[in-house]
Amino acid sequence: MKQKSKIVELLMQYKLGYIIILALITMDCIATYLYPNYLSAIIDTAIPEKNAEMLIKNIVFLAIFQILSILASVLLSYMFTRISNSVIVRIKEAIVRSVFRTDGEELSAKARSFTTGMNGDIDNIEILSSRVMAQLILQITTVFITGVILIKINKTVMYFVLAAYPILIATQIFFNKKIEKRASILMTRCDIGYSLIKEFVTYIYEYIVLNADNYFLSRFMKNERNIRKGQLKYNMLLAFNGLVPQIVNMTIYLMILTISGYMVMEGSILPGEFTIILLYTQRMFNPIANIMAVFGQMQGARVSLKRIDNMLIGCEKI
Repeated sequence: MKQKSKIVELLMQYKLGYIIILALITMDCIATYLYPNYLSAIIDTAIPEKNAEMLIKNIVFLAIFQILSILASVLLSYMFTRISNSVIVRIKEAIVRSVFRTDGEELSAKARSFTTGMNGDIDNIEILSSRVMAQLILQITTVFITGVILIKINKTVMYFVLAAYPILIATQIFFNKKIEKRASILMTRCDIGYSLIKEFVTYIYEYIVLNADNYFLSRFMKNERNIRKGQLKYNMLLAFNGLVPQIVNMTIYLMILTISGYMVMEGSILPGEFTIILLYTQRMFNPIANIMAVFGQMQGARVSLKRIDNMLIGCEKI
């Protein structure tokens, strides 16, 4: 039976925080859903009828919705950072305690990955949990609400949007495997690097006396070069993971622009609806590209989660 992640168990303890997060997401969803109604009223009614009062009224509502979305984004970042800070402190304490409770050969392996775990692995998780997750949730909800709005305006547009999803999903699956493998190799090389530094500090006197600087440097620099090469490959995988969705999104967007333009000329849709289609299609595609990029970053965090869970083996509570 697969052992449940200690970190996941810890995250599940913050139920009140997640209720507040859900309320903030709901607030943002409502603002996003109502926004196009007032924008359409400005373009299709207030401006053609030269109704200044209606124009100002709708602009005020648009401003309120924008403020609500911004406020939700800021508060979500705050909530996730608060939860992340608490979790990170408890994880670090648990890692230290787990090292003290380890004996024999396991201690050597755990000590080797200790420095990387307390720095690189924790940093990966902290970045994901405190900064990325808040934006990711907002982007996912934005994509969902935007899709509902586009279906409401014109279903034909959504057919083209949905056509991009199989390509994006297949691409993401391919890159996820590559990124996770590369992240695992990179973190292992970082373990070796920290182990060599520890060795140098421990035996620095012997190295000086024996004039063994070349012996140490050759090993240390070889590993450092491997780390930099691995970091380059890892970063390029992340870059390509974000590039493919952007190309797909751009192609679909241009097709939607062409089709929607013909619809306006034929009188099938109003200029206000045309504006909303373009605005919300772009608003949908940008988060999709960001979501795909975050899924790539998650593979590195996933490797770090596994590594830390391995270090916490034997801990009953954290």
